[in-house]
Amino acid sequence: MLVNKKKICGILQEHITLNNKPFLIIGIGLNVLSNPKITEKYQATNIFVETKKKPPMKKILKRIVNAYEIFFTNLSSYKYEYYKKQAELMVSS
Repeated sequence: MLVNKKKICGILQEHITLNNKPFLIIGIGLNVLSNPKITEKYQATNIFVETKKKPPMKKILKRIVNAYEIFFTNLSSYKYEYYKKQAELMVSS
């Protein structure tokens, strides 16, 4: 996700099968108080720099966990194409 045209977070999801059971591995990177120095296509930022406030870590973690709980509870009704279009709109603006 970009904030002020700078990268603030990223998500990596990988589907694997182990002993004939499917698993989804999810990695989340969120720049909260610091960020890597990136000199490629984009710069990075963090929540602290953008808001001038120290974010509450427990609240951030709780919101991420809650969002994934809702997502997996409603997975059968997930409208992938709708959210893909929404994500593309966010990136292009």
